Amino acid sequence: LMDAPLLVQPLVLPHESQPQAHNLEVTKSLPLEFFESTLQQVKASDVSSVEIIKSRLETERQFYDYFSTHSTSSLTTSKSRSAYSTLGSMLDKFDMQIKNAELIDAVNTSEIVSNVISTHLVPDIMGNLRAYARQNFRCTGCGKSYRRMPLIQTCVCGHKLIPTITRGSVEKYLKLAKRLVEKYDVSEYQRGRIHALSDEIELVFGKSQGDQSLLTDYA
Repeated sequence: LMDAPLLVQPLVLPHESQPQAHNLEVTKSLPLEFFESTLQQVKASDVSSVEIIKSRLETERQFYDYFSTHSTSSLTTSKSRSAYSTLGSMLDKFDMQIKNAELIDAVNTSEIVSNVISTHLVPDIMGNLRAYARQNFRCTGCGKSYRRMPLIQTCVCGHKLIPTITRGSVEKYLKLAKRLVEKYDVSEYQRGRIHALSDEIELVFGKSQGDQSLLTDYA
C-alpha cells in the first residue's frame, strides 16, 4: 500500500472503484481476435474481444465469474519491497523505467518519454517556477513571513530574510528533461519547450547562482 488505509469497506461495489481497475481482464483465455488486433496496433481502449470488468458494470456478473488466463499458487513474491521504494532519487526510478521500456519491443520508448515530458516534467518545472515568483520570505530569527521583500531587506527584528523556494527546487527536473529531448525522438515542439523553459530560468536566476541581472545594469 502506498498510503495507510483510513477506511475498510467489507463490500466492494465495482462501479465505485478506481477507473483503472475496470480495465482488468476477467476471461479464461485470450481469443484470436485479440492477437489480430495487436498486429494491427489497435489501441487497447478499442479492443472489444477481451471481456473486462468495465463491460460488466451495472450487471449481476460484476460480482462473480472473475477468471484469469494463468493460474498461480501465490500472489506474493520473495521480495518484500518493490524497486520503487529501494531506488534512491526520482531520476534513478525514471532511468530504470526507460531501461525496462527499451527491453520490450512492443513499447515505443520515445512515446513514453514524450508522455512523461508532457504530463510530468513540463508542468512540474512550470509550476515550481510560478511558485518561486509568488513565494514568501521568512525571517531566520523570529520566523515572520513576508509576501514581498521589504526595501530594507531585513526583518523588523533585524534578522536576515531568506526565500522559501530555492533555485534547486525549481530546476530539479530540468537537467533530466534536457537530456531526454536530446537522446530520444520527441517532437520539435517539446524540444523547443524545454529549451525555452531553460532560457526562462536563466533569465530569472542567471547562468550561475547569484548572477541575476539588476535594473542598474541596463542604466
